[in-house]
Amino acid sequence: MGKTEELSTVTNQDRKWCSETLHIGLGDEFSEILWVYQIVKKKKIQVLIAITKNRLFIIQKKAFGKKAIKETLHLLDLKELYCHDDQEFKLIFHPNTTYRFSTPITPSLTKNLMSRVTEVTSGFPPQMLPNINMDNGRYDELMSDMPIIDPGEGFLIVYIAIRDYYNYTNKIELQSEMSMNETDLQVRKLIKQSIERNEPKIDLDQVEFQSEKEYKLILKHLFTALRFNTWFENLKFTKTNEYVSNFLMLFAGSFWYYHPWVCLNFSNLGLTRGFSYLGEQMINVSKRIKEIGLTDDEFYETNEKRKNKKGNKENNDNNNPNKEYNSLNNNPNNNIHKQLLETLNLQYAEQKNKKKKNKKKKKLSKKAIEKQKKIQKEIERRIEEELSEKGPIEIILEDLNFSKNNIDSEDLRGFCKIFKYLGTNCLNSIDFSECKLKGKGITILFESLIKNIESTCTLNDINLAENKFNLSATKAFIKWFEKLKCTPKEDLIDINRDLNLRNSNISILHIIPVLSFKHSRITTLDISGCGIDEASATGLSNVIKNTDCLHDLNLSATNFPNDKFGLLLSSMKANINDLQFFFRFNDNYLGVEGAEEFKKIVIKDQKCFLIGLEINQNWLKSQGIKYICEALEKQKIKSLSISENVERANDGEIAGFALATLLKRNKHLETIICRGEDNKYIGAEIRHLLIELIYNSTLKSLDITGNKMGNSGCNCLANAIRNNISLTSLKFDENDFTLHGFVDLAENYHWNDSLFDLQFPQLDYLNTKKIISQLIFEKKMELENLLEKNVKSLKSNIDKNHEKKNKNFKIIDQNGINKLKKEKMEKNLMNTKKKIEK
Repeated sequence: MGKTEELSTVTNQDRKWCSETLHIGLGDEFSEILWVYQIVKKKKIQVLIAITKNRLFIIQKKAFGKKAIKETLHLLDLKELYCHDDQEFKLIFHPNTTYRFSTPITPSLTKNLMSRVTEVTSGFPPQMLPNINMDNGRYDELMSDMPIIDPGEGFLIVYIAIRDYYNYTNKIELQSEMSMNETDLQVRKLIKQSIERNEPKIDLDQVEFQSEKEYKLILKHLFTALRFNTWFENLKFTKTNEYVSNFLMLFAGSFWYYHPWVCLNFSNLGLTRGFSYLGEQMINVSKRIKEIGLTDDEFYETNEKRKNKKGNKENNDNNNPNKEYNSLNNNPNNNIHKQLLETLNLQYAEQKNKKKKNKKKKKLSKKAIEKQKKIQKEIERRIEEELSEKGPIEIILEDLNFSKNNIDSEDLRGFCKIFKYLGTNCLNSIDFSECKLKGKGITILFESLIKNIESTCTLNDINLAENKFNLSATKAFIKWFEKLKCTPKEDLIDINRDLNLRNSNISILHIIPVLSFKHSRITTLDISGCGIDEASATGLSNVIKNTDCLHDLNLSATNFPNDKFGLLLSSMKANINDLQFFFRFNDNYLGVEGAEEFKKIVIKDQKCFLIGLEINQNWLKSQGIKYICEALEKQKIKSLSISENVERANDGEIAGFALATLLKRNKHLETIICRGEDNKYIGAEIRHLLIELIYNSTLKSLDITGNKMGNSGCNCLANAIRNNISLTSLKFDENDFTLHGFVDLAENYHWNDSLFDLQFPQLDYLNTKKIISQLIFEKKMELENLLEKNVKSLKSNIDKNHEKKNKNFKIIDQNGINKLKKEKMEKNLMNTKKKIEK
C-alpha cells in the first residue's frame, strides 16, 4: 500500500502543479485550493487529491498507466467522465451530489477527507449538502446498494451519483457516447419542469426518439440519474414506440434495483414478451443479501487461500449487489447465485494474475476443480439459508397498468411471481384491459392473486375489459373473492371496489354469487357487452335489491330482456339500504313501451333513487323521451344522457318541449347530454330547451352536438349564452351553423362570465362559402354602383366646365374676327383713297 502524505501548507507551486496537471489555467477556480493530498508509492506520486471551494479533483499519474484508468472507469460505470489524455480524470463536486468512498487506504485518510469535504460544503443550505456515508471504510447495511469496487492498492476511488438528470447533464463534463441533440434536450426539459413545478412525474410520451441508439442512450442516462432520487414517484410511458422492446430491460436492470416506484404504467406499448423478465428482476433486487462468510478451513489450506477467503468475505459484504446490478444489464438470464459465483471466480483469477504476471496460466488440476465446486455448492447453500431466514425486502407496488399490450400467458405467469413479495395490503389497482388475455392468462393471474391474498385483498380497481373469460378463468375469479372472507374486517372497511368486465364474455349468472358477497365490496360494476339472459336478469335484480354498496351499474349493450326491465328498476327502487343509483343502459332496445313502463315505476310513490341516468340509443323516439323526462321531474337526478333516440328531424317538437319542461321543473340537474348523429337528431326544435336555458341557474354542462338546429337554433343559443349565469361547459358542434350564426354567437359570448369550457363549432363549409360569396357580390355591386355614380357626377362636371370654356373661346374668337374685318376695311378704304387722289 502506498504511503499517504498530507500537504498541510498549500503553496503556489502546489497550485501550479494542480493547474498544469488538470490542464486548467490559473484563475478563480484554483485561486483557493483548500486542501491537497498526495499518495506516494515507491517515492513517486501516484494520486493527487485537490479540493477547492466547489470542486473535488482526483489526479492519477502516468505510473498507473492507461489501462488501469480505463479499467477503473469501466468497473465504476463512469465511461462518460471527462478524461485528459487517458492519464487522469476529474470529478466535479457540486450540490445535490452523493459521494461514496471505497478505500483500501488508511482510515485516517478517509476521515480527514470526509471532514474536509464537509467543511468545504458548510456554506451550502442543508437541502443542498452532499450525501457522504462511510464508517471506517465500510458501508452501513442501508447504504450498501452502491458499487464498491477496489481496482487495486494505492489510490482512492470516489463514485459520484447524480440525483437528477438536469444536474447530471449540465454540471458534469461528459465525454458522451452521443452528442447533445434535440431529443436529449426534450428529456432534460421535462425533468427540469417537473422539478420546478414540484410534480414528481415524468411523461416520456412527449419525447420523439429518432433512432434505437438514441433511445437506449437517453434512457440509460435518465435511469442512471433517477435511480438515486427518491423524489420521483411516477413514470408514464404509454405511447407505442418501435424501440420499446429494450425499455423493460433498461428499466428493470438499470433502475428498479435502486429505486422501486409504487406505480408501473406500461400501457399501450404493444409488447408481447418482457414482463416475465421484469418480474424476475423485481424479485431479485428485493432480496436482501447479508454477509455470507465461509468460516471453515476445510476449503482453504494455504495462506494464499486464506487471503482469498478474506477478500471473498469483504466482497460478499459489498460487491455482490453491484455485481448483480452489472450482470442485470449484461445478461438477463443471470440470477443471484450465478452472479456470486462469477464474482468469486473473477477474484480468484485476478489474484492468480497478480501472482503470475509474466507466466503462462496453468490449467487447474482435477483436485482444485473439485474443491472449487465444493466452494460453489457451499455458497449456494448459504445463500438459500440466508434468504430463507431473513427473507426478501417487500416490493412496494400500488398501481399496475399493463393495458393494451398483447401479453403472452406464460410471460404473465413469470411476472405474477412478484405478488409473493408484495407488502401486506399493498396492491390497490390492476389494469389488464385490452391485453388479449384468454382464459389461461386470466386463470394464471387470479391463481397468483389467490396465493398472495394478504397482499392483494385491498385491490380497489380491477380492470379486465376486452379479455375473454372461459369457465376455468371464471372459477379462479370467483375463488379469489371467496378467499376474501378470511381477510380481517378492519382491512375491508375502506374498500370501494371497481370491477370492469366490459366485453369480457363472462357468464353473468356465474358471478352473481360474487356480487352478493358482503366482503366483495363492489361499488361499481361494468358488464357492458357481456350479454344477459332472463335468469341472469332475475338474479342480478335480487342482488341489487339487497346490496349495501353496489350503486354504479353499467348494463349497456347487454341485450337485456325487456320483460325484466321493470323488475330491475323496481329492485333499485326497493333497495333495502336506500342507495342512490347511477344507471347506464345504453345501446339496448327499450323503445316507447319500455319508456312508459319506466315512467310508471319511477312516478309510483315518488321515491328518489336515481342520481344519474344514461339511456342513449334505445329507440325511444320523441314520445319515449317525453315519458322519461316526465318520470324524472321529481327525482334528485344530477346527470341525464339521452342521445340518439329521435329517428327524424320532424319528430323533434315533442322531445324539445319535454327536455325544456324537465329543465324548468327539476332543480337538481347539472348535466344534460342530448347528442345527435346521422338521421337521429332533434333538429331546430331543440330551441325550446335553449330558450328555457336563459332562465335556468342550476345546469352546469350541456352537450347538444349533432342536432342540426341551424341558424335559428343558434340565435336562441346566443341569447342563452348572453343571459345564463351557471353554465360552465358547452358543446354545440355539427349543428349546420353558417357565418351569420357564428357571428351572432361571438357577439353574445363576451357578455358571459361563467363559461370556461367552450368548444368552437365547425361551420357548414358549403353554406358558409355561399354566404361569403353573396356578401362579396353585394359589396362588389355596392362599390360598382358608387363608382358609377361618382363617374357620372364627375363626367357631368367636366362637361359643364368644357361648355363654359368653349363659350368663352367663341366670344374671344368673334371679337378677333371683327377686329380683323375692321382692320381690313380700313386698309381697303386707305387704298381706295390713294387711288382717288391719283
